[in-house]
Amino acid sequence: MREWQPIAFSTAACAAAILILGCDKNSPPTPPVKPPVPSGTVSSTQRTNKFIPDPVSTNNSAAKTIELKLISSNPADNLEVLNQALAKWILQKGTPPNEVTEMVRDGLLPMLPMAPTGQTFSIDQVAHRVVLIPK
Repeated sequence: MREWQPIAFSTAACAAAILILGCDKNSPPTPPVKPPVPSGTVSSTQRTNKFIPDPVSTNNSAAKTIELKLISSNPADNLEVLNQALAKWILQKGTPPNEVTEMVRDGLLPMLPMAPTGQTFSIDQVAHRVVLIPK
């Protein structure tokens, strides 16, 4: 019987050491580490939507300003953003679109603002400006 005692003792000592060292319930789990994204990388969302700014190369506050002006209840703010988008459209394509909604479909605007009651946004093809007209 004596020959088994050292083995039993060493097995018990190893089990106790594993429990003490391996089961620290007070330490929080280690969060997974995400690989770093190289500077200047463009996400798939940014490739498909021209409005989403690249956080490395553009000023995010400018995009936020555009969004705020589009949801503003002030028609002057809405018209300012719509006319800036129209100017970009004309620079890219040479002629204005037939409808304001085309600028949203093309990605120059994230959305079309709400026009005041009884009015709608329209493109003046002669003056190359977005204007409000009665419905």
